[in-house]
Amino acid sequence: MTVIMFIYYLICAYLAGILIWNFIQEKKSSTKLILYILVILPLIIRLLRIK
Repeated sequence: MTVIMFIYYLICAYLAGILIWNFIQEKKSSTKLILYILVILPLIIRLLRIK
């Protein structure tokens, strides 16, 4: 794996971690929870290398 791909996966993992943390902290709005899931899903699929 090249250095660029490694950095790309690190960035995806970092963003997914931040979004998961915000998802856990969100208590009020159910629409925000749905939006967090919609944003997290492609990042997790990318990290697991599922096509």
